[in-house]
Amino acid sequence: MERASLKHYGSVILDRLSSRQLRDRLHVIDGVLAALDRWDEISDCVARSEDRSEARKALVEMPFSFSEVQAEHVLDLAVGRRTAEGRRRVQEERERVVEALQSPTRGQDWDD
Repeated sequence: MERASLKHYGSVILDRLSSRQLRDRLHVIDGVLAALDRWDEISDCVARSEDRSEARKALVEMPFSFSEVQAEHVLDLAVGRRTAEGRRRVQEERERVVEALQSPTRGQDWDD
């Protein structure tokens, strides 16, 4: 698919999500962006961990203070997201989610 088609497809999907789902996704995206900003520290922390559970616990505690959900996504983060293009795509998704949350039709959600 062309990039423009993918953006449209992503926008259609975002339009179908509830405000709660969009806020949850924004929370995850913000965690991923924060992790990308501190990648070297996080990578060292994870490498020193005995297992995934210990790594997740370390990410939830100070100095990182990720939520459990964010920590899981950080641990699942593909190395390719560290590229300029990967980060740009995450940032673009964040912008689309924020835009969808600010849409006037969001006031019609029943699940908030």
